[in-house]
Amino acid sequence: MYKLMNLVFFLIGFQMTLFGQSDVVTISPCIDSCCNLLKSDGSIDLENRNSCNKRTIEQTIALNLKYPVAARNAGIEGLVFVSFQVNSLGQGENFRALNKIGGNCEQEAVRLAKLLFTEHQWQYPDTGDSEQFPVTYNVPIRFSLRD
Repeated sequence: MYKLMNLVFFLIGFQMTLFGQSDVVTISPCIDSCCNLLKSDGSIDLENRNSCNKRTIEQTIALNLKYPVAARNAGIEGLVFVSFQVNSLGQGENFRALNKIGGNCEQEAVRLAKLLFTEHQWQYPDTGDSEQFPVTYNVPIRFSLRD
């Protein structure tokens, strides 16, 4: 007897690593709809911009995740960390799963990371006083089946 399983998806946050010289002010890339969030004094509102980026990434992944059939049939659940870089032009590159849980979940995690660049434009805010370095994002994607 086959029991229907419901997909429950949780993106539990993501880590961003900046590569660059420590004495250079570095502004991280953002999704276009999140870049122009400003404080009342006209400066960039980094806290709200970063929250907007995270929320947009979570929503895009949650709306597009397709639980792999092999993983569902085998009852595989777990967390896949997917890593990618945003280059100085705002393009995604170097997509890879950092761990394996099986059932094609790693391939799905990489597909979702690539989708972040087809669904959204990424850019570096124009601050005039910072260099643009590649930024690596590590995004955890939870694959979970529930009754």
